[in-house]
Amino acid sequence: MPISALNKPKNLVTSPEAAPAKTLTPSVQSFLLNLQKRAFSSRDGQTIHVSSVISGAAVLYERLRYSLDYREEHLLRRHAIERIIRRRLDNRNSFREFARPFLVELVQAQYLKNDTVPETAIPRVQAILDRYSALLALADQNMSGGKKTFKDWLLGLISAELDDELAPAPEDQALVNLMVSHVIKDSALEDWPLSAEERERQVFISCYRALYAFDPQTLHFFLLLRSLPNWRSLNPEEAAALWPALAEQRLIVEQALRHPAGAKLYRALKSKAIVFHALKDIIIKNQNGINDLLLSEAKLYSVLEETCRRYYVGARGRLYRSAVRSTIYIFLTKIILALAAEAPAEQFLYGVVATGPLFINTVFPPTLMFLLTVTTRFPGAGNTKQVWQLMTTLLYGGEGRIFPRVKYIAKSSAFSTGIFSLFYLFTFTVTFGAIIVILQKINFTPVSLFFFLFFLTVVSFFAIRIRQPVRDLFVSSQRENIFLVLINFFSLPILRVGQVISLTSARFNVFLYLFDYLLEAPFKSFLAVFEDVLGFFREQREEIV
Repeated sequence: MPISALNKPKNLVTSPEAAPAKTLTPSVQSFLLNLQKRAFSSRDGQTIHVSSVISGAAVLYERLRYSLDYREEHLLRRHAIERIIRRRLDNRNSFREFARPFLVELVQAQYLKNDTVPETAIPRVQAILDRYSALLALADQNMSGGKKTFKDWLLGLISAELDDELAPAPEDQALVNLMVSHVIKDSALEDWPLSAEERERQVFISCYRALYAFDPQTLHFFLLLRSLPNWRSLNPEEAAALWPALAEQRLIVEQALRHPAGAKLYRALKSKAIVFHALKDIIIKNQNGINDLLLSEAKLYSVLEETCRRYYVGARGRLYRSAVRSTIYIFLTKIILALAAEAPAEQFLYGVVATGPLFINTVFPPTLMFLLTVTTRFPGAGNTKQVWQLMTTLLYGGEGRIFPRVKYIAKSSAFSTGIFSLFYLFTFTVTFGAIIVILQKINFTPVSLFFFLFFLTVVSFFAIRIRQPVRDLFVSSQRENIFLVLINFFSLPILRVGQVISLTSARFNVFLYLFDYLLEAPFKSFLAVFEDVLGFFREQREEIV
């Protein structure tokens, strides 16, 4: 509901004549200049075209595969690129003349739009492939026990670079720089014993994660660009000469990603990311007269209100889509196997199948996911007011802070760690003990009880995971009461076990293994051949006409 004039924030200027002259902060002015210089890829000239029939089959395959391998939507293209690169290495161990078939496969699967990728992208992509090919060859020659780890790191880098090359977003980098400048201004990590270089690295990592939830592979790439700005322009020989520096860079970033300062700073930044995203979207959608808009608080608040409302509606839609994807993923990868094992196991051990517990274990996972999804709390007008207050500080400066100072917490003593561990063990015992007692009262056998706990932990973990983007829209954390404290207190063991099971089982996904190693290579080869056949008949028909 729009906020009326009587319900506007107190710091919203309603009388331009009485208001003091506003000026934008230097960081925002720099951000405006960077957005005005945004580079758009040219679509002039010949582009890569694929058959809509082939594209439909490829898209169907990708959707089926990712129903077995849950990934965040914004990371699907990078993961697809890495998967294609790995398959090429497994089959031919060479990137020679691979750029065109690589791009065609991405267009077929609609990771890149049909008829939008120019033919001029082929040599640029091939140059990137050649540069990493030299590094992969060095890894084979010089690495012994750690060769697989280093090659995995290189494959992550190449997929992130190709993703950024094919779908560049300079405005995203400009937004990261804007957030970084304000995190540094607010001295968010001032209390931590870090060198200036380490502090800057932690700030950049946290800003990338808070704004775009990048995975480690993408973070490695962008931090590599910061340490080696000319990386994209290097030829294979020049890149190979940097082998020792690359090995050192990998270790430095790995240590930085595990540093506790980064985790704490990220949690402090992510709830403020909505302010920066809203500013970027407002600028991009109102480029004509943007300076007048940003300096008129009444007009700007109205636009911000509509922008936030759009975020809230979009978050609801994404939540429901993610819930469906998660339910399908859990059903295909875990529930089918579990239910297929539960009944035979009970028949073998007890001579009879407990139909009641089996029915509960069948309907419980989707029901739990549904309940946890529909009970999600979404932000409203009050949250928009808080976004506005932070945006005024961002735009016009002043004494206020945008980001809190992250307190440094020294390592706990062995005694306090032991006390906390015992306390956690107590909550673990009480939570699972109570569930087990209740289930035994309704005739659950040890087998059916095991599967119930399995479903409970996994579904709860995925539900919290898909609800997190909605929680990140709230500028302030939810006000706690004794009821919420108890729920969080006793649900933590369930979520922790679900996280361990999900991360562990993902490494042993039988269905995914079948897709990647038995189906994908022949299926994609068939599509490539069929695409050539269709192209041949298309040319013949054009000659006749």
